Amino acid sequence: MLYKVENALRGYLLRFMVTRLGPSWWDVTAKAEFGQKVTQRKNNETNFSEHVDVKAYLVDFGDLGKLVHSHSSGFSTKEDIVRRIAELEETPEAIRSFKEQLQSNYQKFFRETFKDKGFQEKWERFEKLRHKVAHTSLFTSQDLAEGKQLGVDLSAIVQAADSNAPALDLPVEEKQAIRESFILRTNAWSVISEADFVKELQTQQAYFAKKAGYVGLAHFVKFYLGAKGFDFAASYTMADGLKAKGLVEIYEVENPVGGDPIRAIRLVESSPAGLNN
Repeated sequence: MLYKVENALRGYLLRFMVTRLGPSWWDVTAKAEFGQKVTQRKNNETNFSEHVDVKAYLVDFGDLGKLVHSHSSGFSTKEDIVRRIAELEETPEAIRSFKEQLQSNYQKFFRETFKDKGFQEKWERFEKLRHKVAHTSLFTSQDLAEGKQLGVDLSAIVQAADSNAPALDLPVEEKQAIRESFILRTNAWSVISEADFVKELQTQQAYFAKKAGYVGLAHFVKFYLGAKGFDFAASYTMADGLKAKGLVEIYEVENPVGGDPIRAIRLVESSPAGLNN
């Protein structure tokens, strides 16, 4: 039960972070001391670390829970916060927005799915029982009963969150803050320009027009632009920005296999063919 719950949360967080923040999510989520612990463990992992990114698999039980209730994606260092304060407009609206961005993931991403269900208290209690098992400490029948119930409760929380994950949508300001952190912290993925975004979208529209189809937003960002090395989060932010400018339209089409409608994207007919980089 212990490992089942742990692996369920690990899998959920990987899917959530990669699809919401992109492949470089770790760089803007893990705090410095947290990342250092994982890096030290990575040095002891010789079979897989040379071929795949194993950092998320090296997070211990307690820190795994902290990714949900304590960390804040986009502001993982004091330098991030100081930089944002220096750039902040001195208006009530800007200050209020910044305060919201500083909130932990528990409040920003997981309030209804985890916080409102008492996840932190349950996880920390479950962790203490896990330590007893790992260190072969004395374990009472009451501990066993409590552990089983906590396992059931936590499994239900993770499963419910996983089923509701597609409904989450980040505010544009939050996406911008995360995007800026990506630009400062990683060179592994490129940030697409407006001109390139429009050019690539034109290419995809022309391709799918031959099949009387549409350009799915998720497919365009993750599979098409992602395959070209463009960061997911930055591309989604660019799409939102172009929509705000009236250059693209993001709309919904019926899902041919049922379920939630598919978000699609297309250029507004009056959009200029070229934009400045």
